Amino acid sequence: MNDATTTSWRTLRTSLTYQLAIFAFWRWRFDVVAYEKHFTEVEIDAALSALPADSTKYYLFPSYPISKVPASLQTEGDRLIYTPKTFPNYFVDLA
Repeated sequence: MNDATTTSWRTLRTSLTYQLAIFAFWRWRFDVVAYEKHFTEVEIDAALSALPADSTKYYLFPSYPISKVPASLQTEGDRLIYTPKTFPNYFVDLA
């Protein structure tokens, strides 16, 4: 059973902006398919590799666990993967 295929996805509107200080020189608005599963329910590095083969869509992962920091811009097959930021996210299960 694959985490990325068993969760729900939702479409939302987002944008990428090229900005210098307070001046925005370029903005591209587009629709993405966002991953809705909470990061605590996802296996490390599992979500990105489980994307559907459909390369006509843009996918957004607001947060999911990774084992190492990826390059900010990379390609994987026909896909362009942009990682704007990474940060340590600590979680303590109090259950």
